Amino acid sequence: MREMGMDPALLYWIQEDPRVLSKAYHFLLHNSVMLNSSWDTHNRDMMWWKERCPDKVSALTERVAAAAGMSIADLEKTYTWMQAFTFARVAKSCQPDYVHTYFFYDQSLFGLVTAQLLNLPRGISAYADHMLSDWPLKLVPLHIEMADVVVATSNRIKRELVELAHGRFAEKIVVKPNGVDGSVFAAQPRSESVGDWFDIVSVSRIEPKKGLLTLVEAARLLKDAGVRVRFRIVGAVDKDTPTSLGYDERLRARVAELDVGDRVVFEGLKRQQDLLPIHARCHAFVAPYVETEGGDKDGIPTALLEGIAVGLPALVTDAGSIPEVIRHDVEGIVFKQHDAAGLAAAVQRLTNAPELRLQMGHNARQRFESEFAVNVTEGRLHARIRQVLRSRH
Repeated sequence: MREMGMDPALLYWIQEDPRVLSKAYHFLLHNSVMLNSSWDTHNRDMMWWKERCPDKVSALTERVAAAAGMSIADLEKTYTWMQAFTFARVAKSCQPDYVHTYFFYDQSLFGLVTAQLLNLPRGISAYADHMLSDWPLKLVPLHIEMADVVVATSNRIKRELVELAHGRFAEKIVVKPNGVDGSVFAAQPRSESVGDWFDIVSVSRIEPKKGLLTLVEAARLLKDAGVRVRFRIVGAVDKDTPTSLGYDERLRARVAELDVGDRVVFEGLKRQQDLLPIHARCHAFVAPYVETEGGDKDGIPTALLEGIAVGLPALVTDAGSIPEVIRHDVEGIVFKQHDAAGLAAAVQRLTNAPELRLQMGHNARQRFESEFAVNVTEGRLHARIRQVLRSRH
């Protein structure tokens, strides 16, 4: 947005360590406002809206309460609901033309309230979102119905959203995968020769749906076969998620138990500028992702798109929306979920066929440029938003 001549401002509730920001975003630190989040503030702002547009507030409250299966009294005791009126009041001062949010949590509730009170068109981007009961105000069907633009980040997710909306509103759902800047993640020159180690990179949070235990099991099989392969795991645990912490413990314990500490390297969390050199040293990208028993799964992972952007062949499962990116024997090799032997066989195939590895990497970059580069994906969204804005005037 800044490169397009806009002046982005950051509004936030909680301040964290600004050092986690890439240098490219440091300008936001000087153009930001911290909002006051307190019950008194939110109650005052709700009354402000009630004085100016009581009918809108009443109708919106009734509709959200009904969708959530709550009484109006209980809804008005919910902190996030009240917080939305403060956000809407601050948003009004920015004089927006359009509101867009991501996922079906608190920020999208804020967007819904803001758009209704200000009579603005609104969009929402949906990723893999099957967990409908993890927050009482998620309201996925209501969001789909009330939004002007719904973005699904894969064709599979569009099908899921249409099903959640009982077969309605398919025409407002645009499929737009997450875009990656191909000039940042540029194709790297690759060589047929391999040094002492065949390095494979995995980039993800450490959590059950990433399937990293399969990677560890495969490392043992490859070690037994005398194949000098090293998996580099880039990523860290989500400290706010108990399943992530527990999975990290299991993963590291399994590495020690199988004696593959020399084959599975934990790189930790990396910034973009530190990730690129790792991509350059590696020969393939691996995404051993799985669909958990609870239904948790990925859409189209941005990390996978970054991997194919730099020209790495991909070793992937068919979990989530991954088959929409990687075709077996074209951009990479697809193996079954939880199948360590299948992953090990795929790795050996690449190590024994350097020409195939290079061709798959070339195909991966071409696929990226035609379908997943940011200038391609964002163009779809911008065209739809312009269409909506024109229809409002």
